[in-house]
Amino acid sequence: APQDKYHGVPLSYEPDGEDMRPDFLVLPVEAFSPDFKTVYPKYVNFTALRAVGESKNKDFTSGLDQVHRYARGIRRAQPWVHFVVALTVTRSRLALVRGDGSGTERLELALSDGRGCIELIRILLGIALAEGDDLGQSSEVELETKERSCNVSKAKARPPPKAPPAEGHYRESKTTASSSQLYSIPGSLSTHDTSQPVLSSSGLAPHISDASVPSSAAVSSNSKRSYSEIDYGDDAEEDERKPSKKANRTEVPVVAFIPVAVYGRKCLGILFTASSIRGRGTAVFCVVDVEDESRLLALKTSWQDVARVGEQNEVLEKLEESRLEQNTLQQRNPHANLVVPFESFIASRKNETCTTLGAIRAFLDDQLPAFTVENRVLSVSLSELKRPVKYFWGVHDFVRGVRGALLGHRYLTSIGVLHRDISENNVVLARRPGEERGYLIDFDMAKLQEPEKRTVATVRTERETFFIRDADVARSSSPIPSDETKPIKALRTGTISYMSFNVLAGRRHTYFDDMESFLYVVFLFFFSYAGPLSKEELRDADTRGFVQPTGRGRFTHTRSWPNVLEMWSDGRKFYLIGQAKDSSLATRAGVTALLHHPQVKHCLLQNWASGLQAGISSLFLSLWTMFAESRIIPASHLPRTEVMHDQFIDVLDRWLEAFHDTEQEFSNCPFT
Repeated sequence: APQDKYHGVPLSYEPDGEDMRPDFLVLPVEAFSPDFKTVYPKYVNFTALRAVGESKNKDFTSGLDQVHRYARGIRRAQPWVHFVVALTVTRSRLALVRGDGSGTERLELALSDGRGCIELIRILLGIALAEGDDLGQSSEVELETKERSCNVSKAKARPPPKAPPAEGHYRESKTTASSSQLYSIPGSLSTHDTSQPVLSSSGLAPHISDASVPSSAAVSSNSKRSYSEIDYGDDAEEDERKPSKKANRTEVPVVAFIPVAVYGRKCLGILFTASSIRGRGTAVFCVVDVEDESRLLALKTSWQDVARVGEQNEVLEKLEESRLEQNTLQQRNPHANLVVPFESFIASRKNETCTTLGAIRAFLDDQLPAFTVENRVLSVSLSELKRPVKYFWGVHDFVRGVRGALLGHRYLTSIGVLHRDISENNVVLARRPGEERGYLIDFDMAKLQEPEKRTVATVRTERETFFIRDADVARSSSPIPSDETKPIKALRTGTISYMSFNVLAGRRHTYFDDMESFLYVVFLFFFSYAGPLSKEELRDADTRGFVQPTGRGRFTHTRSWPNVLEMWSDGRKFYLIGQAKDSSLATRAGVTALLHHPQVKHCLLQNWASGLQAGISSLFLSLWTMFAESRIIPASHLPRTEVMHDQFIDVLDRWLEAFHDTEQEFSNCPFT
């Protein structure tokens, strides 16, 4: 039980303002002294947490909200876990929560009678006897401990309580008094591999957390098993582009648990992790090829909806079939701008297929049809390692990368494959000059679907090019009525910030929606970063396989989005985000209003050198005007944008030619 409630627990990688100070923790045996009476403070960090919890006096709902945040913190720090266990307690109620790719499962107990208290003791015993896999750890990931140093946030001190709580009562709010020793354990619990259980003799009730959900036999009439979703969307973004505030932070030493081997391959570190509990929970590791140690690979794990696995397999089969056909005809490599996995398989857990409702929640096959939540299976794939966008060398390098990804998407469209998840994370760049500049990755959401045809009137009224060299030219407004269609319950696919307004409204996903997503990839890039990293940082990143060392914190060049765009990442506001994007693309005046918004202009001036301002403004106006005008046709107004690949690529080509003179001046390529 942390005594210092003033500092956040390290390595949670929390978004700004998020309270990451759990009331009680479950730690592995390594964190304890031989007599189990003391916790080594360095081990108290989110890479070591095996379960976590919160105690409240009466506010049960607030406790649940808090442990959901802690669960996401564990998911960020330990992306290899199959599920996360958390606990919240009040004077009279207890909730044991387990979060996995299908959402959260909650067991509630009433502590007002003897049966509930007996079940509480069973939970304590479960914690004491738990092995790592009982708390979600993966047997396919080998961990080692390494000493690191990191910054932890300070929370604002709260006023002291008017009177101390009565003996045996839970705390209603967190204390803020510091102590000479950050963490001691009058009531901590360890999980270990020895045969002897370890429980403290004091403070049991407020210092507990669970190892595993009790069997159905332990569920009495005063308890219930319920299910909920704690994340909105399929990989909600919390994420790296929201750096924590630098003020009120303290440097502390930690002992972090680091993955050194993943599925039998040497692991250099984590490339990407999603913080969501429900959803795909995608994690990407940089691993070394078994046959060639000089070759680095990207190993991706994701929790796929079982219903979608067949669609993904069809896409991969179609890609392989097309590649073999093109090779037979000795034509250009059709996958030149795609990174297609060369190996993929379904993971297992305790000798059975690793599914959320089966292997984790232990429901029987004949019970599954009755559930409204999706059943998810852990999918693993291997592909060539490329350079993530955050390691861009310069603006021109990024634009060329997007152009390459567009070429890859055009090829997918030509063979009847719809990607459905265009985002910055799914665009990658070449590792060396002279290679293909950009690639499209990740086919988890892809499906076979013939491309939609354009509206005939749009084709007739199309202009030769949409490239605009001078971004200060005023333009007239051609209004387009707002779409009155209400959002329907439909399966939205993609990453929230990059979804088209058409998809956000719940309509059918087409390749035109993917094209609009590319617009947001380009646009949001300039608010996510303030120029590239230095040449030294970029060279070092390439050497270590682009993994981020544990404890280093967020990248120095990442920035928060302005408030006017921040809403775009809020998964609870699908309809409002769609309305905002629709409004910006509904008229030329809407485009001007967005691009000339004071916050937008201020961020661009703050983030980018003055020599790049004209080029960025030109790129913005050209692309946004192209998408807005694709909706304006005689006698009708389209409820979606209809931009073609060649139009988008033409704008990028003309932009690269018009502003080529600034490329070398503002490039940090470490290989030139």
